[in-house]
Amino acid sequence: MLPWPALLWQKDRFRDRKSIQPMAARADGLNYGRLHHFIGAALWDRAPLEAILWRQADALVCRHRSGGP
Repeated sequence: MLPWPALLWQKDRFRDRKSIQPMAARADGLNYGRLHHFIGAALWDRAPLEAILWRQADALVCRHRSGGP
């Protein structure tokens, strides 16, 4: 886990990440239309990501309850 100043810097740095145009502009040679289609049309299986996020959340809660950092 990054220290909070690094997290704030990354949040500010990638403030426009919710828009596809800036993502395409940052990637050299990436066509905006193709990226938009890929993200918009993809059928994402969210179960693997949710499982990872739940494990991370459980670890944070358990660490907090045990008095860890």
